[in-house]
Amino acid sequence: MLDVVALLDPAAGLVTSAQVVPPAAGESPFWRYALELDCGHHSMTRDRGELDPCVAGACASTRTRAVVRAAGEAVERLALHAVADLSVTATELGDKALRYWDPAVALADPPGPERSLRWFTATRLLDGSPRFVPDGLVVYPAGGGQAGFDPGPSGAASGVGYWPALHSALLETVERDAVIVGWARQQRLWRVDVDAELAAAPADPEWAELRRSVGLVRRVGLDVLFARIPLALPGLTCVVGGVRGAGRFHPLISLGAKVSWHPAAALYGALHESMQLYPALLHFETPDDHREVVVTESDRMRFLASASGPPALSGWLDDAVPHQVPATPGEPEAEGIQAQTEILVARLLADGLDPYLVDLSSQLPPRVRALGWSAVKVVPVGYQPLRIDERMTSGWHRGRLASLEVRTGSTARCDPQDPCPLPHPLP
Repeated sequence: MLDVVALLDPAAGLVTSAQVVPPAAGESPFWRYALELDCGHHSMTRDRGELDPCVAGACASTRTRAVVRAAGEAVERLALHAVADLSVTATELGDKALRYWDPAVALADPPGPERSLRWFTATRLLDGSPRFVPDGLVVYPAGGGQAGFDPGPSGAASGVGYWPALHSALLETVERDAVIVGWARQQRLWRVDVDAELAAAPADPEWAELRRSVGLVRRVGLDVLFARIPLALPGLTCVVGGVRGAGRFHPLISLGAKVSWHPAAALYGALHESMQLYPALLHFETPDDHREVVVTESDRMRFLASASGPPALSGWLDDAVPHQVPATPGEPEAEGIQAQTEILVARLLADGLDPYLVDLSSQLPPRVRALGWSAVKVVPVGYQPLRIDERMTSGWHRGRLASLEVRTGSTARCDPQDPCPLPHPLP
């Protein structure tokens, strides 16, 4: 049983403080929870009004849902403050080291095998063999000695137990690959008529939550907008969507993304993610165009909140085409999260992912582990990783960009050798 009270007690070593924000007119119709991590340092970004990597948060239609989601986010984020024990070069590790500098892997800029780095032990899910991955692909926020990497929280997840954590991390890896490749190529999306889908939906809790969430958003004067990203993975739905509202200077669009076996869960998951960002979008709003290179998550928010952001987002979403999708869940017919995760891994391997798994559970405080929590990080070898620092010369998985049409059967406006130059929409 999930004991959130014990987990969020400062004595557990996960968080130092919590802030609950009830629904507020003009800002968010959802409950929001913000948790300050007990990570041993004060983030300087907080003093500059930046997004703070030492604060975890979530929003939802009810207070209970918000606190549960925020708690899971806090476990995941604290685990990413991990410290690797091994300090060697890739050459010394031999064939067990992830070749992060290889263009076919595209996870960091050179230099390569002769660079001394800190390494985490990992497992290659393809065959269960032990491997090593550099801490620049795991630790967030970045520490010293990680030049050439583009660190971020993507591909990390927590859960009550190892298998739920791994399942969530793999789904997020699919989401980031789909969104970044889809944006870079300006892939033709599938249009979503959410009202028609709600009218035809079966009576189950996921569709009920989507109906509740859409209603709350509309009652505060925001419009909802959704599209689906075509995938090559049976049973999974990927949604990019969120809200459009009137800002002080121009209309604002806040987008989230979500991959799920259930089509309704993907829709409301993207909506909740977008509403988690919406208050920050209001904070960063400016009447000017954005002309700076995006280096941090806060820089990306500045782009999205500038006069340049909304036209770029609507140009992608409004080009979507009609497509009929099932209203019922597409999860594999298997009992238990372990069996479902094993089926998911098999489908991802067939789609080109060669995931390296770092189990970060041992990095969690003892009381958090005693409550049953696990945390993992999936390094997405073979997939397109999330890009944060757009100065990076590497970080594009050219094979994923080039294979989009063959894999998904969809079309795209941008050439794989000339990706969309505008910053992608996922802070």
